[in-house]
Amino acid sequence: MKCRLKFKSDLVNLKISKPFIEGLFSIDQCDYTFVPKNLTFKNNAIDLNFTSDELIVKNFSFETMKSKIQMSGYSKDFM
Repeated sequence: MKCRLKFKSDLVNLKISKPFIEGLFSIDQCDYTFVPKNLTFKNNAIDLNFTSDELIVKNFSFETMKSKIQMSGYSKDFM
């Protein structure tokens, strides 16, 4: 797991102003279980890149006993 993020937000009159996040977040080869439904996910990976105004999903993948899902994409004007 690698994480290098920069987050900034201000409180004005007890309200959060528009937050700022920038950096990389990466997880590779992890397994987890969703306990309420007893679903086990294996070989999970995610690579996120936060820029000043975009979220770029370079890789999002996970596997169950019967399925494998892979996604990538981006969101402009993120936050």
